[in-house]
Amino acid sequence: MVRGFYLLCLFLSLATFVITLLLIFGVMSVSDIFLQTLIFRGWIVIGTAISSTVLMLLNSFGSFKSQVRSEAVRHFISSQYLLKGLCFSVAISFFAVEIGKFVYDAEMRKFFLESGYAVWFLYFITAVETLGAIGLFISKLIVPAASGLAVTMFGAIYTHYRNNDPFSDSLEAFHLLVILVCIIIIRLLGRKEVTDGDAITV
Repeated sequence: MVRGFYLLCLFLSLATFVITLLLIFGVMSVSDIFLQTLIFRGWIVIGTAISSTVLMLLNSFGSFKSQVRSEAVRHFISSQYLLKGLCFSVAISFFAVEIGKFVYDAEMRKFFLESGYAVWFLYFITAVETLGAIGLFISKLIVPAASGLAVTMFGAIYTHYRNNDPFSDSLEAFHLLVILVCIIIIRLLGRKEVTDGDAITV
């Protein structure tokens, strides 16, 4: 099942990436509902991330450990494929965003200036997000990469809030922020389980 989730993440993320590129370059157009469903992966990825994180938290504390009894559930939340699927999905999302920033450079410059930031900060954030997305593919860099990306998403949400933008403008950043927090928790708790001698692969 967890490998199925990983493959689903790959398929949905790559499909979203390709369609986003086609939209950016004006090759095709799709309905807003279809695009939103793809961007948010039908809420499957974030739902799995949140539920797995909650289960892993329960499994990590002695008083609740007995509540996660199913071997299948324990295997799912401790599998490397869960973490890989989440990381892949988030990384591909950031790659698509950075390409969009490059194509719509003039609009992004204007947005940053109107938000009170210098133009150089746009390119700094773009570089940080690109490096962070790459870091999600490297096991030892997952936590620092996810942490850095989470900070940029928090900054994006705060900027939209300060600009009095509608929450819908922050929804994608909030969506990615939640998954990034889940990635950090799953990775750190996975390491703790390995240290404690549990048979968890991360």
